[in-house]
Amino acid sequence: MDESIRELLYRSFDISLSVSEQKTLDQAVIDSPEFRRERQSLIELRALLAATRNECFHKGMVERVMTKLFSNNDPGKLRTVM
Repeated sequence: MDESIRELLYRSFDISLSVSEQKTLDQAVIDSPEFRRERQSLIELRALLAATRNECFHKGMVERVMTKLFSNNDPGKLRTVM
């Protein structure tokens, strides 16, 4: 697949393409089964990532860490937490 078409595909997820760019992208989808599959895979991946919650940090974690770092009552000095 032409890299310029792939670039249009990636850009189309984040910004509105110009009319001519959108036509080029649409034609590539019509002409290429490989491109259609790649586009569909990307759409599904983006939907999956958007639906996935980031559970690395629990609610209030940032506040607890900052409180611990500044627990020496001197906000100008950070305490190292091990």
